Amino acid sequence: MKNHGIRVQTRLVYFLVFLIVIFLTVFISFRVMERQAIARLFQNSAKEKERAFDKLLKLEGASLETITFDYTYWDEMLTGVVNDDKNWAGTSLSQSSLSNFDINGMWIYNAARQPYYSISNLKDGDAGINFPPAVFDALFQQRFAHFFLETPAGLLELRAATVHPSNDPGRKTEPQGYFFAGRLWDDSYINEVSEMTEAAVNLRPWANDATGSRIDFRNGVITFSHSLDDWQGKPLRQLIVSKVSEEIREFNAASRKYLLLLLAFAGGLLGLIVSVIIGWVFLPLRSISMSLMAEDLKYLQRLKDKKTEFGDIARLIYDFFRLKQMKTSLTQMIVHDLNNPLAGVLGNAQILQIGADKLSSEEYKKTLYWIIYSAQEMQRMVSNLLDIDKMEEGKLTLHYEEVGLSALFAEISNAMNVIARQEQKTITFDAAPELKLQADREILKRIISNLIGNALKFTDTGTTISVQASHDNDGRQFVLSVKDQGAGIPKEYLSRVFDKFAQVESAQAQVKGRTGKGLGLTFCKMAVEAHGGKIWVESEVGKGTTFYFTLPEK
Repeated sequence: MKNHGIRVQTRLVYFLVFLIVIFLTVFISFRVMERQAIARLFQNSAKEKERAFDKLLKLEGASLETITFDYTYWDEMLTGVVNDDKNWAGTSLSQSSLSNFDINGMWIYNAARQPYYSISNLKDGDAGINFPPAVFDALFQQRFAHFFLETPAGLLELRAATVHPSNDPGRKTEPQGYFFAGRLWDDSYINEVSEMTEAAVNLRPWANDATGSRIDFRNGVITFSHSLDDWQGKPLRQLIVSKVSEEIREFNAASRKYLLLLLAFAGGLLGLIVSVIIGWVFLPLRSISMSLMAEDLKYLQRLKDKKTEFGDIARLIYDFFRLKQMKTSLTQMIVHDLNNPLAGVLGNAQILQIGADKLSSEEYKKTLYWIIYSAQEMQRMVSNLLDIDKMEEGKLTLHYEEVGLSALFAEISNAMNVIARQEQKTITFDAAPELKLQADREILKRIISNLIGNALKFTDTGTTISVQASHDNDGRQFVLSVKDQGAGIPKEYLSRVFDKFAQVESAQAQVKGRTGKGLGLTFCKMAVEAHGGKIWVESEVGKGTTFYFTLPEK
């Protein structure tokens, strides 16, 4: 009976997709709740506080409105204005009137719009208190006005009305005079408004960019503006009001609770991932490692029948032990190159198994990185072996498609820079967005990745690897290059670097313990030639190495 099990790589992809769906569901739900709460707070809290401020501001200005309304129905005032009786005004309108109504000044004009009488407690007296003629025109039409005026003493809030007899409550008769009452908006009055509204109130010149409501959710503060208009209804000054919102602070507290729940959920997912890695990766690799170390196939009995990557590896090991007419160099290569990543995975997996609860988040991520990196190294070696055999037998099929080199470089960068950063090296990529060619995307990606991986092995910390792509002079083919700043390759080895199982010995390689067996470069040469291109290397000891290869545009 055939085993139709799902491959480990596919399992991991499905599992990660499952985790991503769960995480996105939770995250989106959290965001929806957050946005709903934000919308409610913005619509309800901000508008409510703005309305409350407007009401309190109107209440504060009630005395100014009252004196304007009442005095302009005062028959004695009408008689005094009409008869130009200054004695009456001096007796009836005094500083005590200003104090009683908490205002700073009163200005009265006759029907001809000439000054009749004024009284104020402003520092500069009436200096600079000039009402434009259009103000009288507006009063004549509307009978009442409320506006602000800039004066030498500061910003003045004014209420104005036409003067009529008490038997004309509808103010239908011709105006017999004009009355203005004003209150100065100085620092003491602004502070009084701030205390009354329990908000921070600032008076500033009008600015269009400060209109509307804004919420500082981190600090729980709602800020809105209130326009102070001149007699034409145009903005003159602006009140910027900042008020603490308990609703937003409560929302922030709730958000922190949600975040803690999300972290707890993520921790549970992390534990699940670890369990899956142990079951799907660690145990199979442990069986493979034990079989290799003991040179005993009994550890692979169950694993070799599985249709997974580890099953493939187990079957390769079976074949390895059985093919004794196999070359000694091949035996040494497989043992050496397989054992290194296996040991890396095993060692790091054991760290997770034994001390996962003691590792920091950064140490945990680093350990997982080396498990995945080592497994990928092993997978790349197996893939190179299989593909080299296919190409030698003419059985490798290329799947051509249009490949954008800039986009392909971005994909390779995401994967290779993870390795480079771990070794404190830099990889740069340079390809114009318009560079496109027909090729097998995955094979081309492996060619470039193999060359970059080879460069990473033989360069020091802090160096840069440059990857470039361009048209040649004729524009009929592409030239791609991978340049490193390593120790370089001796001249006697340049002609053999692409040979199968060839080793390039160098002082740097021996110090690093990274002598290459040539499978990666052999694969690159055969894959490039299968595309109709060619590959070569230029190197100078002590100055680095550059691999070039060409590919036809079509």
